[in-house]
Amino acid sequence: MPLYEYYCVACDDKFEQKRSMSEATLTATCPQGHKGARKVLSTFAMVGTATAVAEGCANPAALEGMSACCGGGCAMPTGGHAH
Repeated sequence: MPLYEYYCVACDDKFEQKRSMSEATLTATCPQGHKGARKVLSTFAMVGTATAVAEGCANPAALEGMSACCGGGCAMPTGGHAH
C-alpha cells in the first residue's frame, strides 16, 4: 500500500499515511484529530547522475556503489544497496 504525505491547516502539521491508491485524493484526519488534511506533493532524492542511472538501467553493474532502482524493480544485485 502506498505511503502518502498530507498537510493539516488546523495544526500546521505534515504527516504520512498508508492508503490505497483509490483513497489517495480523499482528505485525511491528522494525528491530532483534525479532519480535512490534504495530500501534498512528496519529494525524494536519488544519488548519482541521470546518465549513470540511465546506463545502469541497461547495465546494473554501472550502478555499483550508487543507490538507484529502475522501472520499479531494483537493478542492483541483492545486497547492492539499502532501500
